[in-house]
Amino acid sequence: MIKRPKALADKFNDWLEREAVDVRRHGEYRKWLRYYLDFCHKYGHGYLDERSLGLFTEKLKDNGQRSYLHCLIPTMSSGF
Repeated sequence: MIKRPKALADKFNDWLEREAVDVRRHGEYRKWLRYYLDFCHKYGHGYLDERSLGLFTEKLKDNGQRSYLHCLIPTMSSGF
C-alpha cells in the first residue's frame, strides 16, 4: 500500500468533519480512500479523474466485491 500524502490525509479529514460523517465511520471512509489511491497508483490513473472512479468500481465488481463508492464519490466530486 502506498502512503497517503499528509496534505491529502489532512484535507480528507477536514472533509469528513465538514460533511459531518459519523465518527464511527471515519475508518471505513479512510480504508476505501486508501484502496482507491492504491488502485490509481497501481494502474496509473489520476485519483481526481472521475473516470478512475468508474474503473475502480468495475474492478470491485470483477472481484465480486461490494461497491463502497458512497465513501468516495462525494469526496472526489467536491475535491474534498
